[in-house]
Amino acid sequence: MAPGYVLLAVIPDLNQLKSGLSYEPRVPLSMLEEIQADLQKRASPFVRIKVVNPRYEAVDFCLRIKLKKGKDESFYKRKIQDDIRQFMAPWVVGQYDKLNFGQRVNRSDVIHFLEGLDYLDYIIEFKWRHEDDDTQISAGEQLEIIPISPRSILVAGSIDICIIPLDCPEWARKDRCMNQPNLIIDYCSESKALY
Repeated sequence: MAPGYVLLAVIPDLNQLKSGLSYEPRVPLSMLEEIQADLQKRASPFVRIKVVNPRYEAVDFCLRIKLKKGKDESFYKRKIQDDIRQFMAPWVVGQYDKLNFGQRVNRSDVIHFLEGLDYLDYIIEFKWRHEDDDTQISAGEQLEIIPISPRSILVAGSIDICIIPLDCPEWARKDRCMNQPNLIIDYCSESKALY
């Protein structure tokens, strides 16, 4: 940051995007260069303009959940991943005004969203972390995730869903979640014995 330096982050017309690119909308480099050249012609010679795409920062999630009775585990595992992705990127479903730079995400907002899903009975454990956080994924210590820069936009990264099929009083078996060596997820030993 210095006087006279201007950084401009550009978002493309979201109505014109192909669906595969809509979670992280970007402008082609040739268009960024055209915008920069055009603005530089109109600006003072003491102003240095740099035109860039937004910086998309991933938030990784790890959840242990219980589905409502009669819900198919494989279908709803994929569905909750899609729902979290759309919650983190609401512009994908047409809420273009919610694409904001530098917006933080609160843990309570994500949990409130998840508890409102009609197929989810309850959340057993909720863990998340920012992509640049090299510590293990935290279970409740981090109440909010804040983007690194003002031109950053938070999106969903890796989403690992552990569905507990049955309720039981004892949690015996251990397994890994999200390929994190320090992160242990408990499974119900009685429900595993039924398979």
